[in-house]
Amino acid sequence: MVSSEGDDHYEEIRWNKLFHEKHTLLRVKNQKMKLLRQAQVDDSSSALGLIAFKLLEHEDPSVSV
Repeated sequence: MVSSEGDDHYEEIRWNKLFHEKHTLLRVKNQKMKLLRQAQVDDSSSALGLIAFKLLEHEDPSVSV
């Protein structure tokens, strides 16, 4: 079977759409991972701040830093 120019063009369009969809999904996944990492950093910072606050709250007043 010999493919025509129309078939080649259709195939090229199909591959371009597939590539675009895959690229879009990867961008969304990367953005999601970036947001999750940022949330972890924010949570860690909040947790460290809370730990420091709790330590200062229970600090012995006779000990100076």
